[in-house]
Amino acid sequence: MEKRTKKRAKKVRILWGNVIAALVLVLLLCAGAVWCVRQIQSIDVPFWEPEKPNLVYVDPYEGLTAEEQYGMFLFRHSLSSADFPAGMKELFLSNEDARSYVMDYPYRKDAAFSIDLSDCLKDGTVPLLMQWDERWGYQEYAGNLFGLSGCGPTNLSMAAIYLKQDTSLTPEYMRQFAIDNGYATDGNGSLWSLISEGGQTLGLQVWELGLSEEEMKQELNDGHLIIAIMGEGVFTTSGHFILFTGVDEEGKFIVNDCNSLTRSNRHWAYDEFSDQVLNLWTLSA
Repeated sequence: MEKRTKKRAKKVRILWGNVIAALVLVLLLCAGAVWCVRQIQSIDVPFWEPEKPNLVYVDPYEGLTAEEQYGMFLFRHSLSSADFPAGMKELFLSNEDARSYVMDYPYRKDAAFSIDLSDCLKDGTVPLLMQWDERWGYQEYAGNLFGLSGCGPTNLSMAAIYLKQDTSLTPEYMRQFAIDNGYATDGNGSLWSLISEGGQTLGLQVWELGLSEEEMKQELNDGHLIIAIMGEGVFTTSGHFILFTGVDEEGKFIVNDCNSLTRSNRHWAYDEFSDQVLNLWTLSA
C-alpha cells in the first residue's frame, strides 16, 4: 500500500514537472516572438507603392486646321452643319475665341441662364462683354442669333453699364430694348439709331463725332466713350460696332471688341483703323 502511494506521488511530481516545463517553453516562445516582432518593426523599410502610369492628355484637335477641327467636332458628336443656324460654321472658322460658343450650341441653346454682372464695376474700368456669351448669345436677334448679330446692343450695354453704373443694363436687356423700339432689323443687325436715339432714351448724352485722331483722344481723355460703326477691315468683313474706351501711354487706342477677345487685348494705332470708320458717336453720363 505504501509502495503504491509513493509510486503515485512520483507520477504526480513528474506530471507537474512536465506541465511546468511546457509552460516555461510556451513563455519562452511568446517572448521570442515578441522580440522578433519588435526587431522587425525597428527596421526602416520604405513603403512600396505601385508606380502610377504617366497619363498624357492628347488634344484630338491639336495640329488640325480650323476646317478640320470643325469636321472632327461634328464627327465626334454625331452632328452635321444642319444642326446649327446659318453663320455658326463661319464664326467657328474665323473666330477662335468663339469656338466653345459654337460647340455648345446643340446642348445649351435652350438653357435658362441667370445673368449677374455685379462684378463688372469692381475694378473701375469699362466692362468687356462678348456678344456670343452663352448667357445671352443663343437668343434670337435681327433674324439671327444674338451671338452673330448682337454687336450693337452689346456695345451700348458696355457703355451704359459703365456710364450709368448700372449692371442691370445687360446685353440681354439691350437686346430686348432694341427689339421693342424697332432698332433690330432682320438680316442687318442693328440700325445706327440704336446708338444715337436709343442711347438718349436710356438717359445718356450722345452726339456724333467727326473722324479726327485728336478729337477722339480728347473725348476719351475727358472720360467719355466712343462707339464706332466699322466697315470692312481689321475688325469685320461687313459691318460691326466697337467701343473705344481710352488711350494708352503710347497714344494707341484701347478698344472693346465684343466679338473678339484677341482684338480687345491689344491696343490700336489710329492709322490701323481710321480708313474703316463709317461713323462715330461720343457717349457720356
